[in-house]
Amino acid sequence: MNSRERILAIGVLSVFVLVGGFFLVQAMFLGPLQKKSESIAMLQDQIDKKTARVQEIQTELPSLDRWRALSFPATWTHRAGNTNVG
Repeated sequence: MNSRERILAIGVLSVFVLVGGFFLVQAMFLGPLQKKSESIAMLQDQIDKKTARVQEIQTELPSLDRWRALSFPATWTHRAGNTNVG
């Protein structure tokens, strides 16, 4: 094998090693890392939505207390089958 063939063989072999190394790194590290990042983003979005819902409910609590006070008298109790009111 002369020097030209040796240089060509080393170049082709190094290209194969680089491409194989890229796919190995992609499969072993970058792929799972991307999946974890997507999972974290999805969970953060769910947290944001639930936090917004909790804040919405907390802002509506004073109205609920007022409606509860207006809807029934303080001494009213409900029993199943009780037709007597008063």
